[in-house]
Amino acid sequence: MGMKVTIAEAIRLVAMRAGKSIAQVSRDMGMKASSNLVNMMARGDVKSSVLTRIADVCGYELALIPKGEDTENVITIKEDEKCRYSSD
Repeated sequence: MGMKVTIAEAIRLVAMRAGKSIAQVSRDMGMKASSNLVNMMARGDVKSSVLTRIADVCGYELALIPKGEDTENVITIKEDEKCRYSSD
């Protein structure tokens, strides 16, 4: 099984693996200011809709994995289109 990390560590890791800075991830998500994402990460308060979008722009999927090694019952969480950020 993979690593166990905090949400902020996971965001930094997927961004790094995608070759992106946190600022670039924020822009790709359509956020007006990268400080919004940085603040969420610092507070440890990242909504699932935001985390799903981060995963998407970094080429990942968000999933719920049963404890243990049973990957047959993994549930992949899709992005909710109504939760996208607007650059307006």
